[in-house]
Amino acid sequence: MAVHFKKKISVHPGAQTTSIMGLDGSATSTGITIFSRNGSLLATYRLQPKINGAARLREIHEAFRVLLTKHAVGLVILEGYAYGNVNTLATLAEVGGVLRLAMAMYGVPYLSVSPNSLKQFATGKANAKKEEVMKDVYKRWGFDSPGNDIADAYVLGRVGLCLLELTPTENSIQKQVVQTIAKNPLSAEVIKLQRSLYPTAMEG
Repeated sequence: MAVHFKKKISVHPGAQTTSIMGLDGSATSTGITIFSRNGSLLATYRLQPKINGAARLREIHEAFRVLLTKHAVGLVILEGYAYGNVNTLATLAEVGGVLRLAMAMYGVPYLSVSPNSLKQFATGKANAKKEEVMKDVYKRWGFDSPGNDIADAYVLGRVGLCLLELTPTENSIQKQVVQTIAKNPLSAEVIKLQRSLYPTAMEG
C-alpha cells in the first residue's frame, strides 16, 4: 500500500528559511551546527539520547525536527556514511534514515559530504584522524570544539557556505573538495536552486 503526504510541511510558515545546518549523525552523539548565510556560527547542539532501539530513533527524530523549525533551516550539509565501518553501519543507517525523513517531511534539502572529503577540507588530508580535524578547526577558524561530533558538524557547515559561494574557499584543496561535491548531479541541482533563492555574498 502506498502512503503519500497530502502536502509538504512548512519549516517556518511565513518566514524565509535562511540558516545552514552542519550535521554529523550518530546514534550516541549527533553533532549539529547552525550558520547564518553571512558565515556566522549561530548555535551548536548535541543530540545524546540515553535510550536504545526504536525509542532512541524517535527521540532523535523529534529533537531534530524541533531544531529545523527553531532555526528555519534552509539547507543541511550532512556527513555521508562511513561504509568501511561494518560494525556500526546498520545503526548509522537507521539514524540517517530518521534524520532524512525529518528533512523530507519539512521540505529541507540536503547535501551529503563523504567522511574523507570532510577531513580533506579541514586538514588537507583525506585520512586525517578525528583529533587532527579538531585541532585544525581551531587553527583555521578559531573554533574550540567540545568534541569530534561538533567539530565535524562545524566543517560541514563551512563546506556548505563555500558550496553556495557565501564564503570563499581558503586554498586549492578546499576548492577541489567543493568542486568535486558540486559535480554530483543531485548536489548540483540543490546548489543551483539555493543560489537562485538567495544571492551569494561573492556576487555582491
